[in-house]
Amino acid sequence: MKQKRQREKHLYKKYNTQTQFYKGVPLNLIVYTESHFARLKAKRFVINHTNQNLWIPNVYLLEDGTIKPNVNIDFVLNNNRRQIALAGVTLNDTRERTVK
Repeated sequence: MKQKRQREKHLYKKYNTQTQFYKGVPLNLIVYTESHFARLKAKRFVINHTNQNLWIPNVYLLEDGTIKPNVNIDFVLNNNRRQIALAGVTLNDTRERTVK
């Protein structure tokens, strides 16, 4: 049991578990075991320290789970609008809408 805890602490040092902000949305990486991360094509993030989460593809992340600078992952936010709202974060809707 003690060895497992030491391994898990090591993973927390390897991955960025600090709060990251993308367009005002606070995101925290959920750390799994190394073998679990190896087979995933995306990483899971908690929104605003609640039980709501979203997945961000590894293509848009650095090796340590940090969101790459100057990358556009708005599609992730748009696909998860309900989870973001339930987490208590309000998004400014910048999409243009036509008035009929």
